[in-house]
Amino acid sequence: MNPSISSVREVEVECSDQALWESHSSLLIHYYDAASLVTFFFSLYLSLSHCATRGKKHAKERKPSRAKTPTFLLELPLVADAGQAARLGGHLEVGRQFYNAVLSAGQRRLRRMRADPAWQAARAIPRTHKQERRAAFSALRERYGFSEYAFHELAKGLRVSWLAEHLDAVLAQTLASRAYRALNRVCLGKARRVRFKSKSRGLSSIENKRTDTGMRFVLQTQDQECPQGYLLWHDDQLRALIDWDDPVVAHGLAQPIKYARLVRRRASSPRAQGADRQGERYFVQLVLKGLPHHKPKHTVGTDTVGLDLGPSSIAIVPREAEARLEPLCAELRPDARAIRRLQRKMERQRRAANPEHYDEKGRAKKRGKGAPRWKQSRGYQATRRRKATRERRLAAHRKSLHGQLVYQIVAVGHTIVTEKISYKGWQKRYGRSVGLRAPGMFIDHLKRTVASTGGTLHEVPTRSTKLSQYCHGCGQIVNKPLRQRWHQCACGIGPVQRDLYAAFLAAYLDPADPIPSCARYVVPWEGAEARLRAAHERVTQRAKEGQVMPRSMGIPRAGARLPESRSEATQELLFLSRRGKVEAWKHRSEPPSLSWGSLQVLTKPADAQLQVSVRKVQIWSATDILLGLGVLVYAVAQLQEGPGLLQALLFVALLIMGGLMIYSFWLIMTRNGL
Repeated sequence: MNPSISSVREVEVECSDQALWESHSSLLIHYYDAASLVTFFFSLYLSLSHCATRGKKHAKERKPSRAKTPTFLLELPLVADAGQAARLGGHLEVGRQFYNAVLSAGQRRLRRMRADPAWQAARAIPRTHKQERRAAFSALRERYGFSEYAFHELAKGLRVSWLAEHLDAVLAQTLASRAYRALNRVCLGKARRVRFKSKSRGLSSIENKRTDTGMRFVLQTQDQECPQGYLLWHDDQLRALIDWDDPVVAHGLAQPIKYARLVRRRASSPRAQGADRQGERYFVQLVLKGLPHHKPKHTVGTDTVGLDLGPSSIAIVPREAEARLEPLCAELRPDARAIRRLQRKMERQRRAANPEHYDEKGRAKKRGKGAPRWKQSRGYQATRRRKATRERRLAAHRKSLHGQLVYQIVAVGHTIVTEKISYKGWQKRYGRSVGLRAPGMFIDHLKRTVASTGGTLHEVPTRSTKLSQYCHGCGQIVNKPLRQRWHQCACGIGPVQRDLYAAFLAAYLDPADPIPSCARYVVPWEGAEARLRAAHERVTQRAKEGQVMPRSMGIPRAGARLPESRSEATQELLFLSRRGKVEAWKHRSEPPSLSWGSLQVLTKPADAQLQVSVRKVQIWSATDILLGLGVLVYAVAQLQEGPGLLQALLFVALLIMGGLMIYSFWLIMTRNGL
């Protein structure tokens, strides 16, 4: 037999049907003699019979796919005594070692698969040939056992001896699936490497995928009282703390349970409430079928909302409601100095406990194989727990602020349109701001909430829309540098704040055809321009009152404060508006009493308001008064009958009232800088 024919036959066994027909058709063209034709048809028969047998086998093993149903989580704290906590810690330690073993074996499979020349050949196939690329990579994955089901078989072989006493078969499969997902991200280029679970970090969670065996959650009713929940795992029954008066908990426990997940979190200290001797707390997360509880106070609007999200700010522009421009998580104020002090203290404690890891100049030595491990003193561990507690509180506050803003947006509209952004790219460029405010986490929260309320969130591609560079007046796309925070075009559109304008364009964008057009924005712009200007005016007012604003909002010297003068404070016109606060003078003897919502003029106690107003007199302004008196004399002369005493008094009263009104408006305009 021709050796080239036999080598081709080996490749045919692992190819798809389409690739199989293409290879045999090419052989039919090149080998046209009688012997080669006989060999060709014989190899074709063997390949087709193998494919038919494999297809029947997969058809028998293939099960009907389950319909996807909505899912939500309910977390309950667990009560564990010292013995139960020790056994749970042992189970999780075994799970950590098992996970690392599966991850290590899977990593070896991935390296061998990438080292195969067929891997580079598959990568060389053009992306336009999707079926050929898919068939080539599928053949490689099947050959090297790099699939989720292959990892399940690997877990079955690794779960032996004493490991089987701690891990059920289903739990071993879930850990194997987790290891496969981590390695698959590396295989697809979405991650650079995988992280093994160290003993100090441990395994923080483990989950089941069934409710009839292994780790499961059950409700038991005793003596006509409220049902009590227990997490069953091996021989332990961990009681869950359930508040049946909470409507969220009551609604969740009334839904079917898909599976349970055990979560371990580190507390601030072993003396914390619910913590064991090691300072650990345990929770059970119930994965429930259905939709989460919707509180009555969280209403759902019907408008369409456009969003423009930045690393530290967000612009919200609905089609009808009020527009908003505000910092993202403005109330989040981390104590950077305290965290930095804890970090320095941890560094000193680490150096004191590990002097062999530093050279004579205080620099850390390079670690190699066989290097000694880093030692952690009890003081270092206590300091690390204090720092972790601060970070945990900061994360909880951030999550709460995200939830408040999400429900405020959903209360306006149920259709959200925003641009699809690479938040990982933001991490590289705006790492500190993204790490503090977490805009990607905010979008994920918004997606879940909108989906649970029956709305839709559309993420339009940035490359095709270019909302920050588009002008609806002339249809031109002009590149703007990041430092340019205002949109002003020669066609007459603007000036308008850049983020607000991009959110306005997104609000009136059609998600099915995300290409902006001039005709779509002509009518809405007539009413939206005033709303955008009002939103920016509110931001400017807050900045004048001392609130720190990001520079991306386009406010010059946002949050900047004038230096305090050593001399006596000068007299200044102050008043209270309905929206903001007014700082009182530091040297004021008795602060005046203010009522919310009223317009009150504050003056310095030493001088009167009128004296402050007329301290600068301009002679040329008297021409207006003389002109007004001339018009008054001429009007009286034209009257046939002279005015009476009552008419004269009424005229003087109206004149005084008009003067007071004009004077009050003049005060307001001078205070706002108009």
